[in-house]
Amino acid sequence: MVFLAMDEYQKEIADLRAQIDELLLAEGDKDQIRELMMQAQLLDALYARALELLAAGAEAPELRQRLMTRGYGEWILDNVYAFIYEAAVEIPGEHHSFLSAIEGTDFAQLLL
Repeated sequence: MVFLAMDEYQKEIADLRAQIDELLLAEGDKDQIRELMMQAQLLDALYARALELLAAGAEAPELRQRLMTRGYGEWILDNVYAFIYEAAVEIPGEHHSFLSAIEGTDFAQLLL
């Protein structure tokens, strides 16, 4: 059996999902559960997009250079995630939700 280390983002998402599961089992406050579920979806989307951009940068030196030029530092998950998060917050309001904005944005293009 192989165990892979969880990074801090995976751990945060897993902890949040565990909290949701506990509330569901305890038949907790529906509004709180709904809010936490949305938060988990947003974190999942941000993390997935950060991993996609991180992988794209492995083959695109211009992405790595632009991240550094923008002041985020070297091409590591924490810095790529920081860019994704900050860029997502500033996406124009043409999407129906923050989640759809995250999922529908080409962050590599934004970086370039």
